[in-house]
Amino acid sequence: MCACRIQGGCVSELNLDTLQWTHPKITGANPFPRSGHSSTVVGKNLIAIFGGRLQADICYNDIFLLNVETYACILVNAVETLLPTPIANCSLGAIGSKVYCFGGTDVKGECYNDLRVCDLSEYLDKKDISVAEGAASDYSFKVRDCQRIDN
Repeated sequence: MCACRIQGGCVSELNLDTLQWTHPKITGANPFPRSGHSSTVVGKNLIAIFGGRLQADICYNDIFLLNVETYACILVNAVETLLPTPIANCSLGAIGSKVYCFGGTDVKGECYNDLRVCDLSEYLDKKDISVAEGAASDYSFKVRDCQRIDN
């Protein structure tokens, strides 16, 4: 069994049996070095990586998917204007094929209390999880069609 962490645009993997760290080579899109990013497991072998900070005045609002079996990484193609404001330190979770992003802080230190959800079903193997056809609710979006959830 292994655990992964992402730091400085690279992945470190901890073998939980030997407690030894390795640094596998990532292929495909490589997330820029960042801190304060959020990640969550999606499906059986993907980690979704969202947002984070490079410097005090640079935050990201991109989503990467890292396959922890092949170490292939892709940038999710979502509509830029509908993604959350570039933020760090948000909460990220996944249920089925949907990734939920709550809160975070921007480069000015403003804290957010909005909730975003992204349906990543087109990036997942149908055998990984139950993926229904299309978005399942008015509060979800398919890739390239993000929306904000307001109270």
